[in-house]
Amino acid sequence: MSATDQTADGVVRMAPVVKIALAIAAAGFLGVCVWLTWVAPVLTPYSDMLDWVARYLDFRGDHDLAAYLLTPHISHRLVATFLVLWADAGLFGAHGWLFVIVGVGALALTAGLLGKAAAQAAQGDMAWVIGAAAAGLTLGPGGFLDATLHICTIYVEALAFMVGAILLASPAGEEAPSPGRLILALACAVAAAFCNGVGLAVWPVLAFATWRRNRMLGQAILVGGVLFALAYFAGQAGGSALHAPQTAGGGGVRRMALMFFSYLGLPLTWAVPRLGWALGLVLAGLSGWAILRRGGHDAPRAERVAVQLIQLSLVTAAMAAVGRNDAALPTQAPLRYAVFLTPLHVGLLMLAAPALQKIVFARPRQTQALLVVVALLFTALQLGAGVFVARTADINRARIAAFKSGDRSPPVLAVMYPDAAKAEAMRARMAAAGVYQDN
Repeated sequence: MSATDQTADGVVRMAPVVKIALAIAAAGFLGVCVWLTWVAPVLTPYSDMLDWVARYLDFRGDHDLAAYLLTPHISHRLVATFLVLWADAGLFGAHGWLFVIVGVGALALTAGLLGKAAAQAAQGDMAWVIGAAAAGLTLGPGGFLDATLHICTIYVEALAFMVGAILLASPAGEEAPSPGRLILALACAVAAAFCNGVGLAVWPVLAFATWRRNRMLGQAILVGGVLFALAYFAGQAGGSALHAPQTAGGGGVRRMALMFFSYLGLPLTWAVPRLGWALGLVLAGLSGWAILRRGGHDAPRAERVAVQLIQLSLVTAAMAAVGRNDAALPTQAPLRYAVFLTPLHVGLLMLAAPALQKIVFARPRQTQALLVVVALLFTALQLGAGVFVARTADINRARIAAFKSGDRSPPVLAVMYPDAAKAEAMRARMAAAGVYQDN
């Protein structure tokens, strides 16, 4: 039996046995995702969540909706988070699961959007293979780590809106997007920033992509983005005990460069910092080539979208390099930012898809067997990383429980809240209000 049915235009039809094997790998991967959704959440308020609940309790007393929603937390206006908190505490019994539902929902939506976009970069059965690979990259352990922790759902929410904005603003033809699509895209860009300040990264991407087709419209979007950013950061000052300066020495160009490349190397950076920044350097080179050589105004939509996704990750990396240039270890970017590298990985996959399809067409038996092996390994890696995520959640739960029992050691405070007295006061206030007491 032939491994494939080949057509003259290079489209490969995979044999049923190959499809079954890939479907089994995909089912196993999704099974791990469901398991992570159940075991990874830490529902007890800790860290930033304590500040957020204190704000909610203030709102219950003064009913100042504008202050509740729009007052910055650090430098972010977390409107989406405070709406979810209001619904969770005010309507659903303050159990914390609404954060998980919203976070996992945003991650799944992003996986669907990126999977559908990536599938357009290939043909035949390779289309759904590339689409599934893109969705799998999105649903990796880094994404689930953010999606299942209430203090990190802000990242996947922002990513979903940024990806939506790019896809809405990328029509199939050579014309600029229709007014309706453009308005929706800009609405998504605004919503992304109100999930997390990093959502501002999508504005220059939209402006540049539109400028390639309509210079006046692209310039208007850039000006609008600048004005929106100025309004977003207007009057901001202060922070919380969670985000005091990390070093006394400040930043510098070298430190910013190290953070930039370390960020691009996530999630490897977190595990092996010395290799992470080197991987980031390689990805930066590939990304630069892609931006300079691909995605012109006459390129296919999939190619243009791929380049914009790559640009989005690079802008977030630049924001991290500038915003965290005083980090104690500039070669160890936080793992929670790894989800913002998903667009870059998917973008590079989309650009490589036509070449991969040709390889599969040229040597179908060997390459399709390799696809099955890679899919099974990918599922195994998801399981291994999922075990790590689950163990990390168990450690955090144990340290939160230790804080409740009176332990004020540095490892416990590093998880719970750096200011023990303030954490105790906020927990007492929550107890008096009767919120988040069964977690």
